[in-house]
Amino acid sequence: TIKGMHIQYTSSTVPSGIGSNAYVGLFAKVTGEVRNLKMEDVNITNAYASTTLYVGAITAHNTGTITNCMVSGIVSANEHGDNVGGIAGYNNGTISKSYNTATVIGYKYVGGIAGHNINAVENCYNTGSISYKESSTNVYGYSGGIVGCNEGSSSSAKATITNCYNIGKISGTSSSSAYAIGCNYSTYYSSTTNSYYL
Repeated sequence: TIKGMHIQYTSSTVPSGIGSNAYVGLFAKVTGEVRNLKMEDVNITNAYASTTLYVGAITAHNTGTITNCMVSGIVSANEHGDNVGGIAGYNNGTISKSYNTATVIGYKYVGGIAGHNINAVENCYNTGSISYKESSTNVYGYSGGIVGCNEGSSSSAKATITNCYNIGKISGTSSSSAYAIGCNYSTYYSSTTNSYYL
């Protein structure tokens, strides 16, 4: 268990060594496995970047496996917060048997489990408040209790959400969509099974 992690990323300069994007979270990127991790009273406030920003309490960018984890507290980003999630900002791996109770705030793809999912989210739930905010750089966006955007790369590499539910408050603007899954792209590229906004 990790309690009270506080990250306040205020630099407008992306740190060297991580390319043109900024990654904010306990782990910038997960490529292996994170299991049985509890993160309580997280405080990631106004995560900042002048480029594309990925923000998640456990990881900003997941290509590995996250299992049996939870997050509580607050996760928020500035107007470049394109991918903001309670557990992962961007998921290209698998997140399973995990839940979020944290408040999550972002400006494009905002979700309780992941801001943007292009692989698999399974057996997860969200009770936290999820909010999309409009900015001059992101006029349109999606907020979802499970993921903000569910989008695979092809019909043979679909993004999937299975056995998930949301009971948290979801809010956006007139230019956004707010559901259990904020945006579920064409069934050629994504699928949602047995998942609900209760």
